[in-house]
Amino acid sequence: MENSIKSKINLFGRVGNVIISILIVLCIVGGIIIAGFSCLLLTSFKDVSLDVTSSAKLSIPDTLFGVKISENQVKQLLNEGVKVSVDDAELGLSDVEKTDGGYVLTSDPVTVRGDANIFWNMLLIFIRVVCLTAALFAAKALMKEFKNCDSPFTDSIAKKMKTFAYFLIPFVVISSLEVGGGNVVFSLNLGMVAMIIIVFVLAMIFSYGTKLQQQADETL
Repeated sequence: MENSIKSKINLFGRVGNVIISILIVLCIVGGIIIAGFSCLLLTSFKDVSLDVTSSAKLSIPDTLFGVKISENQVKQLLNEGVKVSVDDAELGLSDVEKTDGGYVLTSDPVTVRGDANIFWNMLLIFIRVVCLTAALFAAKALMKEFKNCDSPFTDSIAKKMKTFAYFLIPFVVISSLEVGGGNVVFSLNLGMVAMIIIVFVLAMIFSYGTKLQQQADETL
């Protein structure tokens, strides 16, 4: 029975080691491609910008809270210089169009420049790949321990499991950052946070199991 369990643990380590090795190679190749593309953006296209000009459209019903709104009233809003806010930018209204059951207001054209966002997003992706590769190397070391161990309850496995969890932290933080509109947005992935907590809990369980194993060996 013990040999059967040991064989399954060793097999888990061997399979995991192969899969993670493949993922590491893919991450390294992907990181090189992303780094090259980022350098190309930074050097060859440093004076090139992507300008997008467009108008915002706002649809409103012709009846609000039971009150009928006429087309003249809507046009009066345009004449008074009423503005709408889109992504922290105030846009003036330039046209109104009557539709079935409402009106469509068209804003003044606005130009958005997106030259910097492309580079910074590529840089963030590259850093994510680096952090993921580091975490995969930690996971590979853990799989090697499972592949060669006689028992999963060893100090080495518990420590490597904690190391893997620590390496996941920067990956989760960087993965929560996005660049858009000249701003950096932080949106934490709770699923990844839960996974880190689970790995830490498993490390504590394996560490406790190691102590029990040592006590049992000393008793014998």
